[in-house]
Amino acid sequence: MKTIIKSLASKYLVNVLMIAAFGISAATGLIKPGGDHREGRHDFRSEQGAAVKEISTAGFSGSFDRGSFERDGFERFEGTRENGGENIHIYFGLFWLVLMLFHVIQHWNWFKKMFSVDHIMNNKLLTVTVFVFILMAISGIVMWTEVVPRGFFNFKEIHEITGQLLLGLMLIHVIQRVKWYFSVPAKFLKRKTILA
Repeated sequence: MKTIIKSLASKYLVNVLMIAAFGISAATGLIKPGGDHREGRHDFRSEQGAAVKEISTAGFSGSFDRGSFERDGFERFEGTRENGGENIHIYFGLFWLVLMLFHVIQHWNWFKKMFSVDHIMNNKLLTVTVFVFILMAISGIVMWTEVVPRGFFNFKEIHEITGQLLLGLMLIHVIQRVKWYFSVPAKFLKRKTILA
């Protein structure tokens, strides 16, 4: 007897929730609160020694830079996260990580074979996707928990690059399976009409 977690309905639900959670997390990671695009990876002001206080990447504590507030006016100032855009990115990223764990459990037979050369050669794109996901997840968790000191290694840049790569890889992954996303609800509807 199939377990509930490995049932078709459970797999479908996890996949749909993963798409939604990843989409929201990606959107809030790529777009600043207020609709602007996130700045590039290099902040030249901090490299020049300006008095701009660094924003916590965890999003739970913001900072206020009086100089930029006076420069840019009341509409925009660096360092604040009052609207929670950064927190939304973190919460949906963590929710996606939990869903990904369910996804791994559901497809455990595939993941067990992942370390064989034949399996890697037959599933190159999925193997790259898994590798990029692991790098992105680890860099995000390291930034969030602040386990490694900030100046030690640039985890933010790794997280941004792998996040953008993963966005493209996930789009390809979903497009390759779009037929499955439409056929599963059709099976459920067909089954309900037979029972009725």
